[in-house]
Amino acid sequence: MNKTISLAAFFATLMVVPFLASAATVISIQLDPGMTNSDVSALQTFLAKDSSIYPEGLVTGFFGPLTEAAVIRYQTAHGISPVGRVGPVTLASINGLGGTGGSDDVNAPITSGVMASANLTSAMITWSNNEPVFGRVMYATSWPFLYSNAPSVTSSSGFSSAQAVTLGGLQSHTTYHYVVESTDVAGNLTWTIGNTFTTAQ
Repeated sequence: MNKTISLAAFFATLMVVPFLASAATVISIQLDPGMTNSDVSALQTFLAKDSSIYPEGLVTGFFGPLTEAAVIRYQTAHGISPVGRVGPVTLASINGLGGTGGSDDVNAPITSGVMASANLTSAMITWSNNEPVFGRVMYATSWPFLYSNAPSVTSSSGFSSAQAVTLGGLQSHTTYHYVVESTDVAGNLTWTIGNTFTTAQ
């Protein structure tokens, strides 16, 4: 049986430093240095609203060193690990401030229908939520395990209520324990624990 842990107000401190968000900014995917797309342009537009974060204010669509430095400043200002990429926590923070008009949502997403389909060396984990989320799966061959040290894979589904994650490079004929993480646009997250699957022989 799955157990669900809701951390409704976990990221409330992300709202300490106010931004002037006159227009909606929604970034649909996680972003890394070197990428070029419209989501990078949206990120740059958002960051440029605070000159202390992104003094150059360039909106080029390219995630270069100046944008990476701005992301690090934003993460530092909001108590997020300053890694320089836009991962699920930074993505939720930015969309919560600039894309939804505020942080009134304090309800964690509700996760259901968690399923695993495993073969010899890989497994696909799928699940649904009652609202769009960013998904991640952490896993290990023993339980309990430390989430911060465990291997993890982020969903390629983007910001969606239906999530799917493929875990690769697994050992055959092995039982894995896994945790599904769902983070909504306001930064509220839910973990589902007590999940296992066994790879084929």
